[in-house]
Amino acid sequence: MLKYLITSLIGAASLMADEVAPLKYPYQLGEWGEFYQQTVNASKPTNTLFIAVENFEKEDRKPGLAVDLGVGTGRDTVYLLNKNWRVLAIDQEPEAIKIISNRVPADQKNRLEVKLCSFTDMKLPDQVDIISSNSLPFLKPDEFSNVWQNIVEHLAVGGRVAVHLFGDKDVYAIRTLYPDMTTHTHDQVSELFKDRFQIEFLEDERVMHPTLEGTGEELWHAFYVVAKKIK
Repeated sequence: MLKYLITSLIGAASLMADEVAPLKYPYQLGEWGEFYQQTVNASKPTNTLFIAVENFEKEDRKPGLAVDLGVGTGRDTVYLLNKNWRVLAIDQEPEAIKIISNRVPADQKNRLEVKLCSFTDMKLPDQVDIISSNSLPFLKPDEFSNVWQNIVEHLAVGGRVAVHLFGDKDVYAIRTLYPDMTTHTHDQVSELFKDRFQIEFLEDERVMHPTLEGTGEELWHAFYVVAKKIK
């Protein structure tokens, strides 16, 4: 749950997001409690998940199984449950698991499973219909590769991924605030989905935002992708 997950929560770069207080400094594992309390009421889904669900509905397909990687305060999970999906919500932050467990109404909890673990340690079920995440860029490149392969292998044919990725021009890459994170060029994003996916939505967004120190502006660069697995 990091910068562009924050983006999806605070509405800075997401088409569907709510407004909350701006990011003060990059959060590390175990430091998210205060931020979660600021964003716990965010309710609109991220733009990529909204599009993925909408595309399922256009196909007249019944809700199936979704995995929310990096559940945070749970707005994507809540949206999916309200749409009658079953959801596996994964996060390595205990506070996130606590929030989503308390946030979901009792009559929906039979369709929710939560797991406290890292993406590198997670065990995904087979034949998942949607895998949604805004947190993948903060994996190290070798970790990203393994996790991505895990995602592809466990997604059903006809299923969709809905993800946010960091662009190579993003200030976090340039300033090395997270020196081991994974960034992508436009061509590298295309390569991720080559052969086995049909890209249904791809936005290359470059937006200027105030610096963390409040001294000026800097570039946030992200890719927003929805893709359907075709083989």
